[in-house]
Amino acid sequence: MQYVTLWGKQRIEQMMIRFLLFILSLYSFNGHSTELQLKIAYPAPSVAQQKVVKTWINQSWQATQAVLGDLPQAKLPINIKMQAASDSPVPWGQVNRAINTANPFDEVDLHVSPLANLASLSADWTLYHELSHLYTPYFDYASFWLSEGFASYMQNIIMLRAGIYDKRQFIVKLQAGLDRGHRQAIAQQTKLSEISADMWQQNAFQRVHWTGAAFFVEVDYHLHQKGLSLAKVMKRYNACCKVAKTSGFEWVNSLTQMTNDTIFVDKYLQYKDSIAFPIKAKPKVVKLAQML
Repeated sequence: MQYVTLWGKQRIEQMMIRFLLFILSLYSFNGHSTELQLKIAYPAPSVAQQKVVKTWINQSWQATQAVLGDLPQAKLPINIKMQAASDSPVPWGQVNRAINTANPFDEVDLHVSPLANLASLSADWTLYHELSHLYTPYFDYASFWLSEGFASYMQNIIMLRAGIYDKRQFIVKLQAGLDRGHRQAIAQQTKLSEISADMWQQNAFQRVHWTGAAFFVEVDYHLHQKGLSLAKVMKRYNACCKVAKTSGFEWVNSLTQMTNDTIFVDKYLQYKDSIAFPIKAKPKVVKLAQML
């Protein structure tokens, strides 16, 4: 009996090792200077669905690079877990920063519906949002409104430039987000920096994401008036100066020095301790869309 028990234990350990070996199905694409790696967790979907997921990831990455340029990291792992029983094609996503993990590179985690087709995946904003996060440093908690605002704004720019949204849809989507942020700001009456540091406990996601997006609407509108754009500034920043971690003020100050334009610092100082939502940003969405 002891021999049988030991054999059974060894058999289980062997099966666990095999499970770990096959838990990831690895595919790689080469796009410019960053190697994109797709890992699909076991149990993997059908071969046909894997092809759909790979095509979606590759196309979304190319659309993001077309707007924001290359990332200053050699590889970009994207980890996929198929999540059944979801009404959303991409019910959840997040960025794992290398500075917070043992991983050598920033990574993206995504939960994906096994029933989603290419059209529904491409029309979902989640991946564009998470990829956009990679172009900014990891900020202090009080400045998370900058990180979330940048990703929330830039997802719409990428989808517009990729032809997923037309300009009318771009305006509707962005203004609807600003409206959600406005409603939550009215209910909370808290400084933006304070609510950003505590947004998980306070359930302040709409306020943080869309007040931050309003900041970038105003900044990008100003930059376009001067023949520049936020996307162009971020291409330059990532090509020369991106750091893994910094404070919100240090980041906007570096962009101010790079562009010789005080709009970044001026708006940051206006926004960071604001209580009221910046309602003047909403009408600028229409004017901005005309410039894009």
